[in-house]
Amino acid sequence: MLAGTLHDWPLLNRVTITRCQAKDPPEHENYSIAPDLPAGLSLNAQSGVISGTPTVTADSQTYTVTGSNAAGCTQASLNIEIREPLHAPTNLKYTSPTISYFLNQAVAPNEHAAKHRRTHH
Repeated sequence: MLAGTLHDWPLLNRVTITRCQAKDPPEHENYSIAPDLPAGLSLNAQSGVISGTPTVTADSQTYTVTGSNAAGCTQASLNIEIREPLHAPTNLKYTSPTISYFLNQAVAPNEHAAKHRRTHH
C-alpha cells in the first residue's frame, strides 16, 4: 500500500487518498501512475518511489499513483510542476562605478549591465 510521507517533494501539492480493488499478484505491492510522468522522472513499480532528474519543463498537472496488493489498493493524487531554475544576476557593473552627486541637483542615470536569465511563469 502507499506509505510514507510525500511532503519532501518541493513541487508536490495536495495528496488525496481513495480506495480501489485489489490486484494480482497477491504477494507483492505494485505501483502505477497515470498519466506518464514528465521526461526524466519515473515511478518504481515495486516501491512506489518517484525519482529521477526532470529534463523538460511541465505545467502543473495531477497524477494518480495506484498501489495494490492482496489486501486491496489505494490511490494518491499528486500535483507536479517542473520549472526552470531561477538564476541570480552575475557580473553586476555600473557604467560609472565612481560618482559624485551634488546636493539639490538631478542625478543622471547610472545604468547597470548585469548578465542574468529570467524565467517567468
